[in-house]
Amino acid sequence: TVTLRDLNGNPIVSGRRYLIESFAFPTQFIGSQIWGGGSSVRRLWAILTFDSGEPIRFEQSGDHVRLLTNRVYVDVPELDIEFPLYLSEDETYPGVQLDVDEGAPSRWLVTQPSDPDLVAGNYYAFKNDHSGKFMSARDSLGWLYVEKSSIEPRTLWRFRPL
Repeated sequence: TVTLRDLNGNPIVSGRRYLIESFAFPTQFIGSQIWGGGSSVRRLWAILTFDSGEPIRFEQSGDHVRLLTNRVYVDVPELDIEFPLYLSEDETYPGVQLDVDEGAPSRWLVTQPSDPDLVAGNYYAFKNDHSGKFMSARDSLGWLYVEKSSIEPRTLWRFRPL
């Protein structure tokens, strides 16, 4: 089991919120933005941002985590029924969306890089349980994708405690 640590080397605390920072694009954090993609359904998608980012809480089970956001989906507004949203692989597009927990698309295998300097820097990669691909950032301030088959700089992340 991988022990997740924040950028200061402290173990991740259950229930505490963290920002997830890109290795390839320092000082850029995972945030969210609405994108409709030409459809009437507008969804929240993960994107790199300079601002405060999307606070994440880790729900860990062995080497797997679910990345819980502060966002909720309101199913029936009149009844005030809410479902928490997780960073999840979209099953149609290779993107990372904020979605309700639907099993494998919301589960990520925490993977350490082989480079000891990156391990010492507390960087990790997230491999999706559904596709077996890694979450990555293609560009600075760009959308996140689940499309890489191996660990590389754009698939590495570290955690800044709030």
